[in-house]
Amino acid sequence: MSTSHHQRELLAAICERFHKGEGVAGRFFRMENTYLFIGEYKYWLMTHYERIDPYFDQDNYAINRAPLYRDRRDFVIQDGDTGRREDYPSEPARLAESEPKEETMSESDSLLAYLLPSYTSLLEDAATDALAFILSKSEACRMALDELLQDDEASMAPSVRFATQVSFSDGSRPDMVGYDDQGQKHLMVESKFWAGLQPDQAGRYLRLLDEPGVLMFICPASRVDALWPAVRSQLKHGEASHELENIETTEDICRAQVVGSKKCVILLSWNSLLARMQETEPDDSVQSDLRQLRGLTRRQNDGTLQIPEAGKDKPDFDARHAYYRSLIGAAVRQGIGKGWLVSNGLTWGNSPRLYSRRYVHVADALPVWLGLGVEYRTKLFDQTPLWVSVPNRFRPVGAKMPEDAVSTRDYWMLPMILKDSDAFEVVLNDLVDKFKNITDLFVAAKQTDGVEDKQ
Repeated sequence: MSTSHHQRELLAAICERFHKGEGVAGRFFRMENTYLFIGEYKYWLMTHYERIDPYFDQDNYAINRAPLYRDRRDFVIQDGDTGRREDYPSEPARLAESEPKEETMSESDSLLAYLLPSYTSLLEDAATDALAFILSKSEACRMALDELLQDDEASMAPSVRFATQVSFSDGSRPDMVGYDDQGQKHLMVESKFWAGLQPDQAGRYLRLLDEPGVLMFICPASRVDALWPAVRSQLKHGEASHELENIETTEDICRAQVVGSKKCVILLSWNSLLARMQETEPDDSVQSDLRQLRGLTRRQNDGTLQIPEAGKDKPDFDARHAYYRSLIGAAVRQGIGKGWLVSNGLTWGNSPRLYSRRYVHVADALPVWLGLGVEYRTKLFDQTPLWVSVPNRFRPVGAKMPEDAVSTRDYWMLPMILKDSDAFEVVLNDLVDKFKNITDLFVAAKQTDGVEDKQ
């Protein structure tokens, strides 16, 4: 899709309707997607709509359109579906609301999640051991995992045994290895919360894997976007170059085939993996184990990260990025909830390793929009990680921009100095107050002299 104004408007309109929950979940064989029905056509995107910023990034996106089936079957193949209209078992499931569901006490505050961080720093090892225990105990969970691992290019035998922290002669020690009934190593699992990849880790594990086989990385949902490119880069530029052919990329699972082999690489979130197991497990005791483990892994995905500090012990880039995104997302949600911000279809805009911004409108100063984001360019980041970006075309008439504002080619950049505290809520509340002060500048100007729009 080109960057013409009308095409960007169309993309923005489609994304807005997806955000409102008008999409329908669909699947073409193993490729899951979300479809929008308009008139006699269905529309879909190859990039998840929550990752698209229609107006404010320069990436090109593809809008796909195809005529509807008369019964809107839309590739959702279910048991008993013969292809005839009268045999279709049920309507495709509507997408859930975009807002995350409130976590239950048993999952978000499980005993395992509460106690383990206090007794051990090896949380990745503990989570993997718990996963191996559940898989060894539950046939239903093993079947859910086997279904996830199946590949169209090569059929894999069921897993019958799992071992953790297996050491190999080259010094490799994957977190978990799955064996079939012939003793073949057809599954290598590496669990990641916020630790970085070791040198050539993906390549070494892939070489140890028997064929057909799957190399699987599991991480928090908020890290999938950042970790997948790192895994692919290691495999392409490591000791032995491996070309990957993409099979599936969704919000919390990425899958690629290793070209010229019967090996596959999968990255998925802990939440996605454990949810699949919970859906199929009939045993109450195993369900309890899964809730405990899900609580532990979810705890690594929320706002409990401490403020990153400079020095040898600072978290890696992914951990810092997740912390800042958590702050930004929480601050914007508060502003929308209290009515001084509105989304109106705007969402995140990202440029890898440069910035990640959440764009919103100022409710009482429309059409003004701005972005609250983390900026990684040195001249900005060295002062403070978080900045408010205001397009140059919006200028409050009769009012001056703050003295500490930095003028760039396209934006006024206003620094958001983070409060010095280890408490997430304290830092968040201070950030919300500072952000609102910026939006109030435009509201006051709108009510007096107005806001100049130079577009």
